[in-house]
Amino acid sequence: MSLKTHVKTIQADGVNVFYREAGSTSAPTILLLHGYPSSSFQYRNLIPILATKYHVLAPDMPGFGFTDVPEGRNYEYTFGSFAITIGAFVDALRIKKFAIYIFDYGAPTGLRLALDRPDSITAIIAQNGNAYEEGLGEVWTPYLHGVPHPESVPPETYHLDYYAISRPGNSEIQLDVFYDYRNNVALYPKFQAYFRERNPPILAIWGKNDIVFPPAGAEAYKKDSPQVEIKLLNTGHFALILAAYDLGASGDQLQAIYDREQEGLDPIHLADRKTKTVEEQHVSITSANWTEYLGEEKYVRQNKQSYIPDLTAFVRYYASLLSFFSGVIAKLGAGETIEQYVFSPAANGNGTNMLLRFVGGAVHPTIQTGYGVEFGSDAMVAQALAQTAIHSPFYPGIFDLRPQANIANGHSAPTKEHRQPSHGKSLLAIIREAYESEIMHPVMPYDPDAFLRQRFTDAYKDGRPEEIVRLANLWYIDVSRGQKELDEKLEELIWLATLLLAGTGKPGRKPRLDFFLMHILNVTLFIPSLLKAIPTMDSKVTLLRAVLPVILMYMLVRGRPRIDPSLLMSYTTTPRPPLASSKDRLQPDKSSIGDPTEDKNVNPWPEIIASVLHAPDAHTVKAIRALYYGAQHYGTTPPGGAIGAFQPDGTETHDGMAKADGTIFIRAAGVVMDTLGWVSHGQAEGAWDRSALGWDDAWKGDD
Repeated sequence: MSLKTHVKTIQADGVNVFYREAGSTSAPTILLLHGYPSSSFQYRNLIPILATKYHVLAPDMPGFGFTDVPEGRNYEYTFGSFAITIGAFVDALRIKKFAIYIFDYGAPTGLRLALDRPDSITAIIAQNGNAYEEGLGEVWTPYLHGVPHPESVPPETYHLDYYAISRPGNSEIQLDVFYDYRNNVALYPKFQAYFRERNPPILAIWGKNDIVFPPAGAEAYKKDSPQVEIKLLNTGHFALILAAYDLGASGDQLQAIYDREQEGLDPIHLADRKTKTVEEQHVSITSANWTEYLGEEKYVRQNKQSYIPDLTAFVRYYASLLSFFSGVIAKLGAGETIEQYVFSPAANGNGTNMLLRFVGGAVHPTIQTGYGVEFGSDAMVAQALAQTAIHSPFYPGIFDLRPQANIANGHSAPTKEHRQPSHGKSLLAIIREAYESEIMHPVMPYDPDAFLRQRFTDAYKDGRPEEIVRLANLWYIDVSRGQKELDEKLEELIWLATLLLAGTGKPGRKPRLDFFLMHILNVTLFIPSLLKAIPTMDSKVTLLRAVLPVILMYMLVRGRPRIDPSLLMSYTTTPRPPLASSKDRLQPDKSSIGDPTEDKNVNPWPEIIASVLHAPDAHTVKAIRALYYGAQHYGTTPPGGAIGAFQPDGTETHDGMAKADGTIFIRAAGVVMDTLGWVSHGQAEGAWDRSALGWDDAWKGDD
């Protein structure tokens, strides 16, 4: 049996069909049919999991991926033709019986195949695969009249999708397929009759809160198929699942994560969180009135001393906004929608402030959008924009995002030994200046019981907003350098976020990892995907510039914690899980090359990743994924090689930066695992720190 995925090509129906294959040919066969705009590549991580029990086949349909239709074939790009080609494909491989996994475009293709050869189908797994009109949401109405709607794209590398469907002549092919979708609806009664007459086992997997493809589409299968099993997933909470998926979690583990994460979720039509009132808002949100439904934070008195946010205004119109943004994305695409509804002047004037909402809420809207564009899910982008809209703008007084004037370097040309930004100051130099600024001094005295809202209120005065503006404007982005400049600014952000999270403790004390600084690290992981999705250079620059004021503000409300590179570099480069007994120790055979019981011979990342997939806190998985990204891209940085490790005069920006190297990411990952718990190895779950560790008084008492 081969668990390795092989890529092959076979001629079928006059088409050179590219496909992926894994598993034993003696095992039951499962045929994976992909959706728009993807290819068999979307199943790259699912295939080896299924291959442990099944013979797996995943072809690229004509017009997608690497399947090649000869020019003289005169192929008609319709779903009927797809079904004929896929039927010829399984015949060419001499497959008589098989189950079908159908998603998106794969659904009408696979169900046509089932009608044509009902005795061949052993089971059906439908992931948002419509066979009922109940499964067509309101966004589909214009689509059925010829307007294309590329719905949720499952996890994949969108560079491949874009390349494949952007080949010469492919735009016309896609329009033909879009137009042909109307014929699928006409076949729904035949699909349903097939379910009744043949009664194949069906697993229908759907998004619980999906407006584009309502869960009624899954429930409708019950009308005709007594064997159907329904699994409703909450699409608004796929972020952790996607993080775990990307790190290689098994199908059962992903299900376990979902089962835990769905507990306590709010209904999509929640109108009042305090009273748990669920009430659908029958409003029509359009491009002309959408700004009337944005969240504005209100407060209710908690006691004589404090107020707390009234979240009702945040949630009431979420579902309506989700429907609106889903429709916009269907017409414009995710990137252009983000451009118009987050970065354009129209989205930020007259108090709209969508960009400041986008970076608000502990940067959750930014993170959610990042997941959507990274994994190619338009549905997640729509959810993220709806989430953005119901947040309040994040402290407008700390932002000055007007175009930057050209400035001189402010220092001599970088030497070979010391890396400096092309213009302006480095982030590490700016943070040093923030430490030295009297204005940026944390509010005193330290109150261990202060709510975060109160800390923000206290910090947002006495000249601090203006000082944040001044400091943030020292970070200059030279657009003339193009992608190289963006890459270097991203590198600076990831280094800074890692140092702030794992290098701000106290020597000799138990490490503390601040809950809010962790979010700063997590959001940096998605900046590369966002930069690729955003179409204009001006908006890419604006995104980068908007992040720094947020970092500075969170530093203030966490007590301005001091970066200590030497502390971070004192942690091990080979973190290992705790050993419960001698039985847990590796016992290598004498033929083993290198002794895996010795740290010098061990790559610690596989063990970290395998363990963090079982972490009960979603943030832990995300933080490890961000640090793994840092290690992959900057892990070979030599001592003192970080951008801005030194001032232009050759002195360190922070004591110890001369020795800080690319191992900070694995060292930080070890601290995260030791602090939050190697739960898969018997260590109890730990916790993120909420003490506001920057204040010295936060460290009084024992660990």
